[in-house]
Amino acid sequence: MRLLRLVSSLVVLCVAGWSSSAFGQARAGRTLRGHTGTVTAVAFSPDAALLASASNDATVKLWESKSGRLAATLTGHVGAICGLAYSPDGKTLASGGNDGDVRVWDVASRTTRARLSSGVSKIRCVAVSPNGERLAAGREDSTIDLWNVKTGERIATFKGHKRAVLSVVFTPTGNILVSGSADQSVKLWSLARNSEMTPDVLRDRGRHGVIRALAF
Repeated sequence: MRLLRLVSSLVVLCVAGWSSSAFGQARAGRTLRGHTGTVTAVAFSPDAALLASASNDATVKLWESKSGRLAATLTGHVGAICGLAYSPDGKTLASGGNDGDVRVWDVASRTTRARLSSGVSKIRCVAVSPNGERLAAGREDSTIDLWNVKTGERIATFKGHKRAVLSVVFTPTGNILVSGSADQSVKLWSLARNSEMTPDVLRDRGRHGVIRALAF
């Protein structure tokens, strides 16, 4: 029953495609300019004081949310950056790019705290666990790496999707990782056993199209 409730809440928030008419009209309050390439990902810090943006220009930029002022530009990746995720305490920011690296940035010092790499496949998405101890990275080659943030150790590599993994998210309790893929499936992974829980749990639930975003 618990798993069924979890799946039901995820179905509502799983985005495979949407129409702007469903959300009404929104008005932009401010336009932030500074990247020289396409903006590929954005993420607010937990206190909403900073907005991080990633781009094809191989940089991550930090913006002050209230003023719109550019606070910092983080460099180190080679090529486009596709994934961003803050830690729950807002002290670190993870980014994943086409260079196959996940970088963990110290937000205060604007420096790289850790560089996690396990291959040459592009990183398409990243997520940090609710306790801030683990990091998941979805790859172009259909795999997902699970890392220990403090030690830099790769805990596990999940295999099961057939195409690129485009979204990963931890459940609020942090004991399950959920992934969405270009293969049109959503998978649940047990972090207690480091294995898949239910194969293709949402493939036949009326969704059609690439799974680009997941949220609880």
